[in-house]
Amino acid sequence: MLEELNYEEMTEIKGGVSKEEYCRQLLHALLYWDLDEGAKEGARIGAERAGC
Repeated sequence: MLEELNYEEMTEIKGGVSKEEYCRQLLHALLYWDLDEGAKEGARIGAERAGC
């Protein structure tokens, strides 16, 4: 079973991006990509969890 990582654990993952970069990329995807409703909902959840 997968466990949810806390912020410190996420920042230690090699190759990750900063919160600001994640939020920027997420906004770009929402504005410019043709996403279905499920993908939009996933993006909304991701933004909430990241604090965008």
